[in-house]
Amino acid sequence: YTQIFGIFYNIAPQVSTTDIGTTLVQSEELVKIAAELGCLCLLRPHLGNVFSQYRQALFLAIKSDPARWIQLAIVLENKSIYTECLVHLVGAHPCWPWLTRRTALSQDLRKLIAGKSEELDRMCVEAERGVLLATIHLGRGPLDPTERNQTETWLVVQVFRDLLAQRIDALDRDKRAALKRGTFFRAIVADKLEVLDSENVRKICQGTMNSDWKDLVEDLRSLKNYAAEVIAEVAANELLIDPDACGIGYLTCAKVELEEVPWLATTEKST
Repeated sequence: YTQIFGIFYNIAPQVSTTDIGTTLVQSEELVKIAAELGCLCLLRPHLGNVFSQYRQALFLAIKSDPARWIQLAIVLENKSIYTECLVHLVGAHPCWPWLTRRTALSQDLRKLIAGKSEELDRMCVEAERGVLLATIHLGRGPLDPTERNQTETWLVVQVFRDLLAQRIDALDRDKRAALKRGTFFRAIVADKLEVLDSENVRKICQGTMNSDWKDLVEDLRSLKNYAAEVIAEVAANELLIDPDACGIGYLTCAKVELEEVPWLATTEKST
């Protein structure tokens, strides 16, 4: 209470600036007291300044339990923390790999998460359809496998599609697919999907038809470039950390609009 009373005289509360976990606990305690006393507006800038000093460490901490952090973000009206949390929660939905229970969030927030997750599902369906329709055009039309000079390229296209179809099918059968599909799409864009490695594709093609496959690398590059373009939106990263470097397997492409930020939405309606 002494620290809360101090903010009335612009005395910053004594909060850790070296350990993000301690800062979180201390902030939650201060917020609770400030809410009881009706002086959250005085506390917000102080805590906002403290969290901003952590920079990358803050966003790494958020990924461990975004459901906990988003509750604090709403009370503090901190848009950057709120946005980071929501991207995590939407990307992982309907899975919930965090300690804080889903029921700790308001019904409106849970509804928002579910709705935005459905948007991601639709984006994934379109992205999957796009990559499975990948082809190479020669001249004005699609490939004709009956033409000898097009057979190799046609077979590369079929192998490319089938390898992706197998991965997509495996995800569709996985109950925890939401926690893995981000890695899949981002790997395609980054050209890090092992099954699409040129040597692996060459081995499959050579096992199907004996040939020198001199255009395989170029054909495969064209298909990969097309696929990367088709799924660029769903493979995008809206987090302030690298999802793959941080072991995040879910999608991180959800965009947070102003009307989805509770306190900003309220302000817009009142004006």
